[in-house]
Amino acid sequence: MKGVHSVQEDAEIEMIHLYDYTYTGCKSCFTCQRKNGKPLECAVCDDIHDILKGAFDSDGIIFATPIYFHDISAQLRGFLERLMYPGVSPKDVPTALIYTMNATEQQMEEFHFETNLATSKLFLGHTFHVTPEQIFAFNTYQHKNYDDYRSTRHNEAEKRAWHKRASV
Repeated sequence: MKGVHSVQEDAEIEMIHLYDYTYTGCKSCFTCQRKNGKPLECAVCDDIHDILKGAFDSDGIIFATPIYFHDISAQLRGFLERLMYPGVSPKDVPTALIYTMNATEQQMEEFHFETNLATSKLFLGHTFHVTPEQIFAFNTYQHKNYDDYRSTRHNEAEKRAWHKRASV
């Protein structure tokens, strides 16, 4: 948000936490595809209905998601299904995808995360006519104090050392 405001001070920005809403992914009802239906509008009236409608009026959209099992979160996946299925934007809308993950860059390459993440990038580019920028945040901290958690896969000291090297 600070980055957007550094380029355009008067930009209107809305941050939406999908975890705060109750909704599902696409139900394949095909109402959005009917010739007499409302274009670019999902017929399911749940917590994200108005958010979906507003997305096509945006001048830019940044999606941020943790990576679980080498892919975007289930919440973002369900949102994107509902957003992209009804059709393509009438205008070019720049988008970006920010990925946060426990994995290092080497692990991401080793386990081919890019293969799974390519689908979201491809469909966002098709829907909004602009290939999305991708930003990767590797080896993220999961807890403020690792002593309070059972953490069998991640070592706080190793993460701290990695972050210190990465910030140089």
